[in-house]
Amino acid sequence: LCRAFGEAFLAHLGDQDWHKKYLQRMWGLSSYVGFRIGHPSAQEVRKGIIAGIDGEGSLLIQDASGLIAAYGSGEIETLRPA
Repeated sequence: LCRAFGEAFLAHLGDQDWHKKYLQRMWGLSSYVGFRIGHPSAQEVRKGIIAGIDGEGSLLIQDASGLIAAYGSGEIETLRPA
């Protein structure tokens, strides 16, 4: 089972259209978010609009000034329609 999963996963990595397909199904895309950066006990929170993910799977958040930053780990605190 693990081998079959691994083979299927590796086959999808070659799909050049994966990012577009992911964004079509991404939960919370274009929603307002409060995002606690890093460990859940961290104090630093970023607020903005979920803009998608980058090629490495990091969450992209656009702040009020229009700047988009990538976050590789963290916790969503709040999420609501923008």
